[in-house]
Amino acid sequence: MDAHSQSDDIAERAVGLVRRLLSATETSHTARERRARRRIARLVDDPSALWTTATLSDAVMRVARPSAATRLLRQVAAKSPVTTRSGLGLRDSLGLKLLGAISPISSPLATRIVHLVVRAAAKGIILPREVGALRDHMRTRGDSMRFNINVLGEAVLGDREAQARLDAVCEMMRRPEVDYISVKISAITSQIVTVDHAGSLARVCERLRTVYRTALTHGTFVNLDMEEYRDLALTIDAFTTVLAEPEFASLDAGIVLQAYLPESHFAARRLIDFAAQRHHQHQSTVKIRVVKGANLAMERTEAELHGWCAAPYATKAEVDASWLRLIDLLLHRDTPTGVRVGIASHNLFGLAWALTIADVRGTRDRLDVEMLEGMANAEARAVASIAGNVLLYAPVVAHDDFPSAVAYLVRRLDENTSADNYLRASFHITPESAEFAAQEQRFRAALAARNTVSTASRRRAAVDAAPAFARGEFVNEPDGDPTDVALVRLAHAAPHVPAPDVASLDQIEQTLGELRRGAAAWSARSPRERHEILGRAATLMAAERATTIAIMGREAGKTFDEANPEVSEAIDFARFYAIQGEQLGDLTQPLGVVCVVPPWNFPYAIPAGGVFAALAAGNTVVLKPAPQTTGVAWHLADQLWRAGVPRDALAYLRTHDDHTGQHLVAHPQVDAVILTGSFDTAQLFVGWKPELHLLAETSGKNSMIVAASADIDVAVKDLVHSAFSHAGQKCSAASLAIVDEGVLHSSRFLEQLRDAVCTLRVGHGGDPATVMGSLIDPPGDALRRALSTLDHGESWLVEPQPLNGDINTATLWSPGVRLGVTPGSWCQRTEWFGPMLGIIAARDLDHAIEIQNSTEFALTAGLHALDEEECERWLARVNAGNLYVNRATTGAVVARQPFGGWRRSCIGATAKAGGVHYLHNLVRWPKATTTNGVAAQVSAWWREHGAQVRPSSTLNAERNFTRFAPYERVVVVHDSHDTVTPALCAVFRETMGIDVTLATPDATFELNLDTKVRWCSSASAPTARFIAAGAAYDTRPITSCVAAEAPRWLREQSVSVAHHRYGNVGMGPQPQVLPRVASPVTSDT
Repeated sequence: MDAHSQSDDIAERAVGLVRRLLSATETSHTARERRARRRIARLVDDPSALWTTATLSDAVMRVARPSAATRLLRQVAAKSPVTTRSGLGLRDSLGLKLLGAISPISSPLATRIVHLVVRAAAKGIILPREVGALRDHMRTRGDSMRFNINVLGEAVLGDREAQARLDAVCEMMRRPEVDYISVKISAITSQIVTVDHAGSLARVCERLRTVYRTALTHGTFVNLDMEEYRDLALTIDAFTTVLAEPEFASLDAGIVLQAYLPESHFAARRLIDFAAQRHHQHQSTVKIRVVKGANLAMERTEAELHGWCAAPYATKAEVDASWLRLIDLLLHRDTPTGVRVGIASHNLFGLAWALTIADVRGTRDRLDVEMLEGMANAEARAVASIAGNVLLYAPVVAHDDFPSAVAYLVRRLDENTSADNYLRASFHITPESAEFAAQEQRFRAALAARNTVSTASRRRAAVDAAPAFARGEFVNEPDGDPTDVALVRLAHAAPHVPAPDVASLDQIEQTLGELRRGAAAWSARSPRERHEILGRAATLMAAERATTIAIMGREAGKTFDEANPEVSEAIDFARFYAIQGEQLGDLTQPLGVVCVVPPWNFPYAIPAGGVFAALAAGNTVVLKPAPQTTGVAWHLADQLWRAGVPRDALAYLRTHDDHTGQHLVAHPQVDAVILTGSFDTAQLFVGWKPELHLLAETSGKNSMIVAASADIDVAVKDLVHSAFSHAGQKCSAASLAIVDEGVLHSSRFLEQLRDAVCTLRVGHGGDPATVMGSLIDPPGDALRRALSTLDHGESWLVEPQPLNGDINTATLWSPGVRLGVTPGSWCQRTEWFGPMLGIIAARDLDHAIEIQNSTEFALTAGLHALDEEECERWLARVNAGNLYVNRATTGAVVARQPFGGWRRSCIGATAKAGGVHYLHNLVRWPKATTTNGVAAQVSAWWREHGAQVRPSSTLNAERNFTRFAPYERVVVVHDSHDTVTPALCAVFRETMGIDVTLATPDATFELNLDTKVRWCSSASAPTARFIAAGAAYDTRPITSCVAAEAPRWLREQSVSVAHHRYGNVGMGPQPQVLPRVASPVTSDT
């Protein structure tokens, strides 16, 4: 028989075996199993019922405060229909409605019932970790069933919980009834740094040795689980490193390969070679457990947010073919005898084929069949009758940790109930059913494709934003892949970048003269020419990503994880502003010479944003770098020159922050200044030159609210990232957490926060092991006080320590967390720009919002809450430029989350960076001289734009919007003889429903943080007064271009809402993002 005929024969035999297994299954269901199958079958056929079940399991179970849990319960109950067609069934639907009704009367009783119901639903799927209960369950399954135990627990955010999980795993291995256990490296090792492969490997190996020593002592088989793609290489390296050591030479051990990753095929061959050598030397075996893949949703979500190609195969058909190909390889006659195989699946066609081919090849003795405990009990018994036994993968959790195991339950509900999943079909399948025919067809197609399915890495497939840019479309640049070994190696090979000497006054004069002369030529170029030059710059910057990351690490102390997205942001600015520049039209004129004054904390992206915006608008630019990061700025300028930007269109001037810096900023040849820095610096600049055309993004005193309904684990993870990434030296960093007092008083929140913060590895940015980098300079007065001095009633949860000097000289500090911060205190009001987090207790969400809105700054604000109504209430009331729901408050992405604040967080005629209005402030628009036709144009703009909430991305896993909000009042100052300005004001007031006050230059009027002044008078504007009051101001005349003029009357807000739970898109709260302005006026008169 030829190979093709034999393959067909094996397939036929496998299908016949499936028929026999199904027949055996149908007769072996217990009454309880039949009821459970009917319940699950109804559930998976009704998406709303599935959502209800997942939300009850996830949200309500996770919330500790009964009042918050019952609010969630009422929301779920209100959305759940009562019908005989409901996937919940009529009894459960009515019961849920009843629970929702009684919950206001007895919160503890209602939540207690939910807990009992969810635990009952999970019974047999998630097992009790307690000794007696687990032993008793294992005994009920009979001799033909063995157990592979996986210990679940709280999220591992730090070393304390990692050690606790390691201890729990070892305790489980010491039990006489447990002979097989699974563990993944991220469960026993915290804060793994992907780019620090060597350091992470050493830490993981240390933990694995403890596990394997316990295995040697107690005869327990250890299976090393696999979850995230980023951990594939690390897991295999740790497995082979430790098992190659003499101490473990005799130990039989296993490892998982996920068929949905093409890289698993290369990994399989590597493991086969390793097992063969080990068996030859020591007669020990390696078991390779082949699964389809257990983290698909999160892999796709992470890839989407970073712009990568998702690592897993794109289709279920490819995964099925890949699984069969791996089984085919591992069960081949030529595969060394030191390799055992675990075939893990519920698909009877795949299992039957593996059993059949093993029989034909004589390799059955090296094969184990593995299934999930509680998901298909009758099928497991039927397979065991053929295979001899079945190994059941069984997650276990302690009673008090059950809410932390809900993620596993939700993932199982999601992945096993998708439309093309076998398990979903198995609820209705019989040998004569349509479901059988469809599954047989899928099986045969996968079998035919197994030898041709690609094994090339999908993650390494190029995702290029340049082709879209060439078509005039904007697509965000993907971040560099931290699993790309070549990129990471180059990114830590820091070259020295010499920057020019400090400029003299004469050099400043000469340079500004050259830029003034070059302005005519640059502005005369067509927008398409400038578009092409900026596009070439973006391409060059993308090609030199690794070098740029290395320079930032060396000079600015940036870690790979901080510098990498900054490169993407800079590239995005080039392309986005190039496209926007082509849309300015013919009515505008460039301002002239623009001075860009960036900060040191984003030494590449922020100067790039200012430079590209000014160039795209037709201006020439002088780049004045931050003194601490002159090399990074020089590298950027050099890239632009090499891309074709003329040197008389872009100049680099390094100055001290003294009279030479003042001479440049206040120079009459400078037409505008783009500043990103402190409020005090902006105030200083305007003091030098009151009429300065300033576009300034300034300070932030940002906070994250952790509401009573928050998922504590996710909230702590995002809070730690928001507070301590780049050592807290971001204007968007959350230096305050406003925590519901019920959450704050629960030990779990503080324990998880302390654990995560204490585990952060502090070091220099160029060290790949570093999680939190250094300060750019020794602490200034505010930061020194924050790091060393407690105010009345405050205490340390984590006390910061200087690591390379004393409190006056150290730049390496361990992070700190202080408790007992009170509203209105120094800590709540002061921006300190460093690794310190203050915690404020709030009575409830309304109190938390009041505190959050009480600062003079309004840059970013965050909320963590699973209660949809709470999210909507927060979105309607919080005053800040960028709002973030159930995610970190840092990491704004160009066009996706245009960035900029309110109140003292912005100064001058500016708009959100990376937004569609930013370039409008870098050109001159024609002055309005009449009201003819204006009302109709304003009304149309208002209906189409101003009163709308506009999506700013097409992502699935994250919802992003921009919207406008009114100022409390707009004061318009005009000359007494000017009749056009008051008439135009009337149009904007009536159409937009905003409060407009008219005044003459000599009038007195009150100002506050939520006021804007439109200075339309020929008299000099008292800009210093506006800044001192924290009021927004604009000294430009009203323009006749409504698209440019209308946004000046409003504040713009970006909103970003996480739209997934554990990667499962659409789960979790889905708050409505509504307009913050009055209803639009529809009149066109």
